[in-house]
Order: sequence, then C-alpha cells, then structure tokens
Amino acid sequence: MRRSDLVQHKEKEKGANTRTSQIVFGERQHLLRVLDSLEGTDLPIARMQQERRILEELIHARTRDLNQINTAWDEKIGLVLSSDAKPEMLEKLV
Repeated sequence: MRRSDLVQHKEKEKGANTRTSQIVFGERQHLLRVLDSLEGTDLPIARMQQERRILEELIHARTRDLNQINTAWDEKIGLVLSSDAKPEMLEKLV
C-alpha cells in the first residue's frame, strides 16, 4: 500500500468508502495473477470452472470501477505505455 492511499479524506469522515484508481488497479492486477496461478493447479474440472468464473467476475467488476473513475481506462493506459504515442495524443487524455 502506498502512503498516498493512507491519506485521510473528508468523505471517509462521513462514512463513504473512497478507493483510488491505484488501489482498484492493484486489486485487478492481483486477481489476474491469481487467475493465472489457478491455471496451473490440479483441481477437479467443475471446481476449476467455478473458481475461474468467480475470478473473472471480480476482474470485470474492477474494470468497471476503473472505467467509472476514468472512462476507457485500459485504452488510455495502453496509449500511455505505447512507444508510438505522440505528445499531442497524450495531451488529449487530460
């Protein structure tokens, strides 16, 4: 957890639960790693399918959360990470 995640917000005082995009992104990355590790396990087929379905639902939920915070999250991150991205294109993301 980063120190910035520990910053107190006024919304928290009112009982609202605020999660930053960094937290949600980290949760999604962790779930993706868990899904990858699930593929290497020796579970019965039915159990494997159930676990995979649940993990995929959780991953999709985190993706929806990210898109609520910032529309088209994955596309924008992909553009930022691309070595072909031109400065003019990056300025439009703000």
